[in-house]
Amino acid sequence: MLGQALEVGALYRESGSAAESEGFLASFLAKFRQSPLAENARAQQNIESGMRRINLLGTPAPAIVGADYIGAAQHDLAAFKGRVVLLDFFAHWCAPYINELPIINALKSRYEERGLEIVGVTQYYGFFGERKGISPSEELAALKDLTTERRAEQGFVVGPRSNFDAYGVGGLPVLVFIDRAGRVRAVRAGGAGGAEIETMIQTLLAEPAQASVGRVAR
Repeated sequence: MLGQALEVGALYRESGSAAESEGFLASFLAKFRQSPLAENARAQQNIESGMRRINLLGTPAPAIVGADYIGAAQHDLAAFKGRVVLLDFFAHWCAPYINELPIINALKSRYEERGLEIVGVTQYYGFFGERKGISPSEELAALKDLTTERRAEQGFVVGPRSNFDAYGVGGLPVLVFIDRAGRVRAVRAGGAGGAEIETMIQTLLAEPAQASVGRVAR
């Protein structure tokens, strides 16, 4: 229920209706603070992450910090200015993400030449499968094996938790759409399945780099 309410606020913002978004969210937050859930730490965290995602819409994309890279050059998002960027936040233990790698590969193949960059973003967790307490270098090696085994074609950045926090990423996977001007235009939880994702990519690719922020097609 909390996620659905925040999604409505986000959709208002994406459509260019900032006033409607602010009004809806103000009403929702007032009711939340008066509810028993206001004392629930997990609910509070979900609200904070959701509000961070909404407040990012239409603003310059936060930098992604990389500690290690797999199939990706060591450069920041500024290097992609003029291209549409899809940030794919994931974890190696996230089955929905692993299952959707063929979809990500297909999107890359279909739209890369038209200006799309797809970057997987993850962090170290200290385990991999049944292996516990492993070092970052061991986890990186396991990640490389996984991407090779699954024939993943996108580049990957392994960085600190702060990358996730900057984009309000809680549950996984999460997709972040960045337009040619380097602004966050949409955030979607649940992975790359569905026609909506491809429609968003097509819409952003059709825009010039200096286009004003407007509605993202759904």
